[in-house]
Amino acid sequence: MARTQPLVGDAEAGVGKGDANVVGFQALRNISQKVNKDDDATQMSMEWNNVTFAIGDKTILKNVTGLVEPGRLTCVLGPSGSGKSTLMNVLAGRQNTQQNAMKFSGTISACGKEIDPSNFRGNIAYVMQDDSLLGTETPGECLSFSARMRLPTTVSGADREQFVTDVINTLHLSKCQNTMVGNALMKGISGGERKRTSVGVELISNPKLLFLDEPLSGLDSYAAYTLVQALKDLTQSGVPVLCTVHQPSSEIFDMFDDVIMLHDG
Repeated sequence: MARTQPLVGDAEAGVGKGDANVVGFQALRNISQKVNKDDDATQMSMEWNNVTFAIGDKTILKNVTGLVEPGRLTCVLGPSGSGKSTLMNVLAGRQNTQQNAMKFSGTISACGKEIDPSNFRGNIAYVMQDDSLLGTETPGECLSFSARMRLPTTVSGADREQFVTDVINTLHLSKCQNTMVGNALMKGISGGERKRTSVGVELISNPKLLFLDEPLSGLDSYAAYTLVQALKDLTQSGVPVLCTVHQPSSEIFDMFDDVIMLHDG
């Protein structure tokens, strides 16, 4: 793929500018579609109706109904053990519901068409509560590796690296892009920077929906607020975002567009 000009210019995207984050995410979305050769600009929604899931005698989800829509940030609230993570895993196709002793009923749809979540999971980016980032890698290396694994082989090296740079700038990871992620035995980047790196790793593949399981766990109030603000900005580019939250502050709660309450499934 010949490179005649940068994938995005400062005037178009505002990438890396603190006062243009929404524009940056929209531009990043457009770039991602071009790099992934995805001409389908359809904005995705997901609906689920009377979803029930049980393992043995334990019913984890009981007739749960809800939806996530483009341009809206949706959170799932509930105490520990209420079924928040299970609901997320079922919707994302990450929970096997067909094994022995498992019972599943209900319908899951995307844009009004019933789907099999296990076959649809390629359209969903999933950020787990415990990230799988290597402590000895830097955020830049994590994103570059994801780009090499997930982008089409027809994408040139120059375009791939420029795309990674755009992701780094949009997620405000420029200052820490060459700092090791770290782990329990090695000091590294902050918790908020780790979460944003995990989000960036998933955004490489131009997902139609973004799911996050307890993204605020372990973050201080400022890091949690800035992360939710970034997710809120991301929804403005047309990506529906669904996340589970255990105990949000009033400021964070005010940023959610829709809320799903779960109690005992």
